[in-house]
Amino acid sequence: MPPWIAYPLLLLGAYATGCVSAALVRRRLRPPATPGRTPTMTEAERRAVLLAPPPTVTVEHMGPVVLRDWLRNYSRHQDGAWVAVVKDFYASAAANPAIAAYFAGVDMPTLQRHFVATLMQVTGEGLTVGDVEDLVAAHADIRNTDGQPITPEVFNATIDVLGGVLAGRGVPGSTIGQLVALTSICRDAMTRTAAG
Repeated sequence: MPPWIAYPLLLLGAYATGCVSAALVRRRLRPPATPGRTPTMTEAERRAVLLAPPPTVTVEHMGPVVLRDWLRNYSRHQDGAWVAVVKDFYASAAANPAIAAYFAGVDMPTLQRHFVATLMQVTGEGLTVGDVEDLVAAHADIRNTDGQPITPEVFNATIDVLGGVLAGRGVPGSTIGQLVALTSICRDAMTRTAAG
């Protein structure tokens, strides 16, 4: 191989090896991302550590589109789609006594605004360590009318309601499956915190 080709390849290989080594050292020095507040991570780092990507819908001739944008721009229910999803979700959740027991005495308009914002975040940007920490903190003191914290069964029933509402708006089952996988991270963190 001529030296004018070998030398740049050698430099490129050395640079790549150095980058990989530096990344491995940083990873070893940084504690693993956990849903609980990690004091050694800055707020920016907690917001940057992606635990799950946003759910996507495959659009013909375009490829994957994040669920947030698909529902706003490509579904047959575009106008105010996310606000309508949240409204339908709370109406359906109220029909399930096990879920409705957690909403007694709650300021519903404020709760619905927060839920829209959360859905827009996780279905558009994905789920970060910071998002999970915020959700765990926001749900830590929530109790049903019997004083019980959120259980995995109630959480799953709630996500089933959300999945049903999204399916009714034409969201494909595979995309709802992605959302269920994403929310299972939240379920595990919230119910572990409530139980512990």
